[in-house]
Amino acid sequence: MKALKRKGVIKLTKKSEVLNIQGKEVYLTNLTKIIWPQKKLTKFHLIKYLLDIYPYISPHLKDRPLVMTRYPDGINNKGFYQKDISKIGNLPDWLTTVDLSSGDETIRYVIVDHPATLVWLGNLAAIELHPWLSRINNLEKPDYVVFDLDPMPDAEFSKVKRLAFEFKKLIEQYSQKGYLKLTGSSGLQIFVPLQPKYTYSQVREYAKSISEEIVRENFKIATIERSVRKRDSKKVYLDYLQNVKGKTISTIYGPRANSGAFVSAPVTWDELEKNVATSKTYDLFSVVDRVKQFGDLFESVLNEKYSL
Repeated sequence: MKALKRKGVIKLTKKSEVLNIQGKEVYLTNLTKIIWPQKKLTKFHLIKYLLDIYPYISPHLKDRPLVMTRYPDGINNKGFYQKDISKIGNLPDWLTTVDLSSGDETIRYVIVDHPATLVWLGNLAAIELHPWLSRINNLEKPDYVVFDLDPMPDAEFSKVKRLAFEFKKLIEQYSQKGYLKLTGSSGLQIFVPLQPKYTYSQVREYAKSISEEIVRENFKIATIERSVRKRDSKKVYLDYLQNVKGKTISTIYGPRANSGAFVSAPVTWDELEKNVATSKTYDLFSVVDRVKQFGDLFESVLNEKYSL
């Protein structure tokens, strides 16, 4: 993939400026605002990262309603979850949005279809980006199933790895392939790309049946107990309920609001087995170097489509 050509220069010495990105202007503010205090990383670093990663992240965000978690005062201060961007006010006239009904209200979601949109989100200190599992032209049918392996506080990452390979073995029995994504927090997720012809209910039931089988064979280290209070703190929670309409998962290549400025990044099965010891493996800087060297290791999620 070619690097983005962009007009304008972001300078740390300026508190705000107008950045022209392929003909669309984004007004930037408070570029020196500290976002990740432990790393001394500012809003400038966030926006620079989003520009660098756009060619790789954009295919995974295309046509998906997006929810964000914003940290305007940095990650050490309370952030907030935002779906409806109509509440922000003064939206750029070039911004692509979609209005979706939710009960008695209508929510206006942003759609990332241009690098300027991603930069605009960065200026809002929208650190974590959460896309839907389905696209706007087929909202009722997700195009992948997600197996979310979330270790409880006292569960070692080695248990997550062991269970991931149990999932791999079982998924392959159904003639499917799973693709790994480190969350950049504590766990990992396995994405299986699907033909977008199954309802969320069908996809969720499939995820549930696979997870139940994994728990039966690995009951000492895995659980699907929904109540946090009742879960064993040394087990890994298999959260099949991520496969629900409107439920969102932190995007591939998305920054995380933790002290190390880690990123949710793809890894190969071979890397997981031999080299990966924690979900916090790649940060804003190393993941850019990685995609420039290896390309998008998650690209197959876009191109391969399996049946249930």
